[in-house]
Formats: sequence, C-alpha cells, structure tokens
Amino acid sequence: MPLTESQIRAAKPREKPYKLTDGQGLVLLVSPTGARLWRLRYTFAGREGMISVGTYPATSLKEARERRDVARKQIEAGLNPSSIRAEARQQREVTFEAIAKEWLARQTFTEKTRTKAEWMIKESPWVAMMLSSNYALYRTGHDKVASPWPLCRVERRVP
Repeated sequence: MPLTESQIRAAKPREKPYKLTDGQGLVLLVSPTGARLWRLRYTFAGREGMISVGTYPATSLKEARERRDVARKQIEAGLNPSSIRAEARQQREVTFEAIAKEWLARQTFTEKTRTKAEWMIKESPWVAMMLSSNYALYRTGHDKVASPWPLCRVERRVP
C-alpha cells in the first residue's frame, strides 16, 4: 500500500533505522536521529543498486515518486541511474588548476606578480603534485576532499 503524507509525518525515530515502503522500490529510511531519507532500490543487469532520491521534507512524497519514475525510465532504456549520477558528478568536478586560474583571472596584479603567480600554478612542486595526482575538488557537497587539507574558495578577505 502506498505511503501517505500523514504516515510520513507520523514516523518517529526508533532505536534502529527502519524503512517505510511506498512501492516500486521507493522507501523512506527513518534514522535514529530522526532524519527521513528517500532511497530507491533497483536491479540493473542482474545486480541490485540503491540511490538516494532526497530527504524529507525537502523532497516531498510527490517529488520522490517523480524521481523514482525518471530512474525507472532510465533503467528501461538500458541506463544505470548510478552511472548517470557519477557522470554528472564528474562534470561538476573542478580541478585545483581550474580554481587557481579562475582566482588568478580575478586578481589585479602587476605584470611581475602575475607572472610569478602563473609560474606557481604551473611549475611549483606542490602544485605539480596536486595536478599530477589527479586531485579534484568539488564546488558543492562534501563527497570527496581532494587533499588532506580542506580547500575552499576565498572570495574576499575578512578584516
């Protein structure tokens, strides 16, 4: 039997995580902390998979069902939803070099300072290590951190 909004709102955290099923692989995982997470279980090429569809209440029941239907259509078309997400994530991926060049383009340096900064990006041993090791930074999310030290964009100095 499909879930209703009132059943979802009434779902209280328990000692262990539990699932409320909606149908066609869509489940609402209720964690002990009270978080409600939409998950979609599916089978592709004989292997089981699971993807996140969103969090409740940010993702409504109606929207979660729509996302489930989109994923089902992808599976029917012979596409793995997890692979599609991974490709989209790689397209959002930004390298250290790209962020450094973008930062450099916004700076108002003298010619000598700009030349030195460009050299640092291209020739510095530390930067070369970052570039050669295929380190990658993500603009959003905390899926991966490219280096042992979290790096972030510096938009302006705080006095």
